[in-house]
Amino acid sequence: MKEWIRANMSSTLTVAEIADRVHLNPDYLTRLFKRCTGMTTLQYLNHVKIEVATLLLVRTEMPIKQVADNSYFNDPKVFMRRFKSSMGLSPSEYRKSYNLIHLNNPHVDPQIPIPKRIADSIDYIPENGDIPE
Repeated sequence: MKEWIRANMSSTLTVAEIADRVHLNPDYLTRLFKRCTGMTTLQYLNHVKIEVATLLLVRTEMPIKQVADNSYFNDPKVFMRRFKSSMGLSPSEYRKSYNLIHLNNPHVDPQIPIPKRIADSIDYIPENGDIPE
């Protein structure tokens, strides 16, 4: 279920749509999902969206509104509120804090789905971490 959600993040997912896909009642799906993962289906959806946003924040120079849109959030204000609640920092603060850490570590979690149109535009970082000038 988790992998299906990750693979289908590009479409606007709701708990009802996910439940319909697996032929379960939305409330039952949420209870079952929470029992197995420790978070509700909606919390997991938001968690995956925040993972995408963190990747975009450290790997691109996109404006925050564009990061919100490409992280599958419909409203930038909702994105900023959920991001700060989840990460403890605003998206701008996160970018400033973790950008240097990321530059020192070119390995990025391959599990985090990044939209293809963005992945194609991200500059290549060589294996040894040297950044071209």
